[in-house]
Amino acid sequence: MKKTLRHFRDYAFYAFAALLAIGGWGLVALWMHVVTLSGAAPQEITFLSTAVVSVWILVPVYWLRVQWGYSAGMIVVASCFCGGLVASLVHHYYHFSWSVYNFFVIIVCICVLIHLYTSYKCYEKETLCSRKKSVCGVGGIILVMILIAGVFSHYSDVIYWNYMYNYTLQDIDDDIEAMDTLDEKILYIMEKGNVPSLVAGIVVDDELVWVKAYGNACIDTAYSIGSITKPFTATAVLQLYERGLLDLDEDINAYLPFPVRHPHYPDKPITIRMLLQHQSGLARNIEQHERYMDSGTLKEWTSHNFGFEYPEYDLPLEAFLEELLTPGGLYYSPDVWTTSEPGTGFSYSNLGYDLLGYIVEQVTGNLPQYLKENIFDPLGMTNTGTDSRFDNAVPYERVYGVFSKTNLKLPLYDRPYIGAGGIRTTVPDLAQFLIAHMNKGQHPNQYRLLNPETTELMHEQAIPVFNRFLMVGYGMGWEHKSTSPAQYFYLHGSQGHDGGTEGYTSQMWMVKRNDRSYGIIVLANVYAYYKPDTLWMLSWNYMLQDVLFQEASLMAAPNSSPDTLIVYTI
Repeated sequence: MKKTLRHFRDYAFYAFAALLAIGGWGLVALWMHVVTLSGAAPQEITFLSTAVVSVWILVPVYWLRVQWGYSAGMIVVASCFCGGLVASLVHHYYHFSWSVYNFFVIIVCICVLIHLYTSYKCYEKETLCSRKKSVCGVGGIILVMILIAGVFSHYSDVIYWNYMYNYTLQDIDDDIEAMDTLDEKILYIMEKGNVPSLVAGIVVDDELVWVKAYGNACIDTAYSIGSITKPFTATAVLQLYERGLLDLDEDINAYLPFPVRHPHYPDKPITIRMLLQHQSGLARNIEQHERYMDSGTLKEWTSHNFGFEYPEYDLPLEAFLEELLTPGGLYYSPDVWTTSEPGTGFSYSNLGYDLLGYIVEQVTGNLPQYLKENIFDPLGMTNTGTDSRFDNAVPYERVYGVFSKTNLKLPLYDRPYIGAGGIRTTVPDLAQFLIAHMNKGQHPNQYRLLNPETTELMHEQAIPVFNRFLMVGYGMGWEHKSTSPAQYFYLHGSQGHDGGTEGYTSQMWMVKRNDRSYGIIVLANVYAYYKPDTLWMLSWNYMLQDVLFQEASLMAAPNSSPDTLIVYTI
């Protein structure tokens, strides 16, 4: 031990020890982020991996007391520390909570300061190194960091999906396989994902056969369903199409009080079919539109918690859409449109469906009233609407902070305009809508939501989509998951729609079989809307759906009889 200590002069030992502590913590942090629900984004994997490898390259340099190593060490550690801090503040809302992990984060921050101070002291005393060697050494370390970053950047997507996501799911799946009851599995997944409450349901053929509430919720608790509103909007459009009030292949300008054209293809009409299939050329997420659609309550909350600045929108929807979609308009920007010609590419667009909702309103006079009279009331959806007058679940925003992950309580809000999202409903109510779609548009109460051929037109996979985040195909307000178990997000080859909006997550899926069909519904009150946390969201959400699908397939098995099904009661 004495010989080892004599190996170092003055501050060299402390600089070396601090570097070891930083490198050791980095390995542990990287492992935690790769194999747990504390997973980082692909870009963060690149950054953390580069930092860890660079620090460990410095360890033998510090052990040998290479003179230029101290200047290189200060540059590497300071840049990694500052880069990590800036990235955290930019990408994650700052929120601190005490935990063992955070305790060690504080310790490693102290180690960084010790390392910088002692390295500087060593650098002052090491006068034998020439400027040329120092510059070459530092330049070499920086070049190595760039090369490491390039390698990890190239493979970060593979690491993220082939290792992190699958490893996390496999770990959860192994635990779930050892559990006996559906309740145990759901509660375990909720604990893993820190989900405050949820209501889940299973539909077989034309009946809601099982439904249960978990957490601080009851069966009739209402949740905002986000983009599951899109199938309702598409259904309304197709009802008007059946009645001859809309033509799917008509130029949308025939129904609008202002002209809409793709600026790169001004001679190409945009049709209602294109809007339904996300082929209008409108972009996916348009900031001006998203901000306009937020309620005043949400604007105040996000300004206070995230520092978002909202423009002053003092104009009705018609005027806003015109100013947004018309080149030269007050809220127009080139980002509103993609480079795809209308009718060719696929770009999932909330604006496109809000425009559809506005078209329905132009034809019928009032979109919420039309939905109530032609969909909600006829299907017996008495706890469904476009405002928060029901017994609502309290929404929570999942915040991936600098030092922790937590749920922040959102205020209850209403979305001022609907089309892309905004409907609130319960599992028993939403099940009635799904039942009608599972049975070719016919509900058991004898109400025909859509004709069989129109239902098939809405459901059929018109657009193939290779998008591991969402789907493999899209119809009209209708998503398709992969039918290949080897692909991401297989989910039993289901079709339907999902939704995510401020404070709420929702799922509505069905699986068609020759003998029987079955479906699942999940409504939960947490989402990562403002600061996306992809691994957390997908891990608990898709595992929960998989568990419910497995249970649903057993309930729909040929040897299952109605007597063995647990039909819900309120």
